[in-house]
Amino acid sequence: MPSTSPILRFLLAIAVLAWPTSATAQTVAAPQRARTGEELFRAGCAACHGNGGQGAVRSQLGFDEPLPNFAACRVASPEPDSDWLAIIHGGGPARAFSRRMPAFQDLLSDAEIERGVDADNPTRITERQ
Repeated sequence: MPSTSPILRFLLAIAVLAWPTSATAQTVAAPQRARTGEELFRAGCAACHGNGGQGAVRSQLGFDEPLPNFAACRVASPEPDSDWLAIIHGGGPARAFSRRMPAFQDLLSDAEIERGVDADNPTRITERQ
């Protein structure tokens, strides 16, 4: 049996190793379904703000600062959406609120943040309770 040259063995090894990579590179991932505003609220907001928007139990939060009650129209109604968007994008300090409110601009897209603000609408929060 003739011996193969080291160069031929090297090229064959590269071809074998590269083949699965090129085959998987052609696989296209299925697009994910966009999460609803309610799903976003429950995943990112409800831990502090409660499922109904009235604020979580302080003993579970680990801090004593009062949280806004989004279910109360006097809290949610007077604020324009631009303020809510700014707070979710940049965190509490974006509108001189508590630093405990984190920024979500690196975690959520603009469209997701807008759906989350829509979910904070007090007329919809009462539907979640």
